[in-house]
Amino acid sequence: MKNFVQPGKTMTAALGAAVTAGDLVIIGVLAAVANGNYAANEQGEYELTGVYTFTALGTAVGAQGAIAYWDQTNKRITDVATNNSAVGHFFVAKANGDATATVRLVQRLA
Repeated sequence: MKNFVQPGKTMTAALGAAVTAGDLVIIGVLAAVANGNYAANEQGEYELTGVYTFTALGTAVGAQGAIAYWDQTNKRITDVATNNSAVGHFFVAKANGDATATVRLVQRLA
């Protein structure tokens, strides 16, 4: 097919801040995970699909399949929608007291 570019599982981007491999970042409205350590404004590769474990708000709770939100200020998954970005779904239920959450990234249209 002449117009095929790539499968779309990764994206190359340069972000305004340094990132570490495994960091969850928001590129526009896309949730992505850094494949490596990149300096600010350095081109890097970011995963757009998959299931990952991230730091989470300890008091957050989420049933399996519930929407997971990213708190950009505190760099953690939460169950609170207000002022946060929906990044996917809890792949495994998250209980109060869990320090991490397992999330399946889901992309959305703005």
